[in-house]
Amino acid sequence: MTKTDITHILSAWNEPDPDKRRAIVEAVATPDLVYDDVHKKAPITGHNAFLGFLDFFRSRVTGVTMAADGAPEILTGAARMRFKLTRDGQVFSRGTYFVLLAEDGRIASFFGFIDQEPA
Repeated sequence: MTKTDITHILSAWNEPDPDKRRAIVEAVATPDLVYDDVHKKAPITGHNAFLGFLDFFRSRVTGVTMAADGAPEILTGAARMRFKLTRDGQVFSRGTYFVLLAEDGRIASFFGFIDQEPA
């Protein structure tokens, strides 16, 4: 899997079409994907749970674009990927995902931390 493939998961936050969002997630993440971040009470597992989380996020945080904030750093089986959230062209939050990769290069789990809280 390339750096572009890893950061491609971020485009799922931006995709308004649920079928296209599902296609992104299925292409870059294992079926038993684990996702957690500092705003969640517990990790979620699987494509359907993650897609449900994305639906919830999109309904609560409108007008936001998520993108990579620089190139990810990739090790064998793991990566660190910084991201930024923008609204109206202005960055209002930044964070970091720590990613564990499956043997086939897809994302097996990723964990998000906020480096800059929303303004």
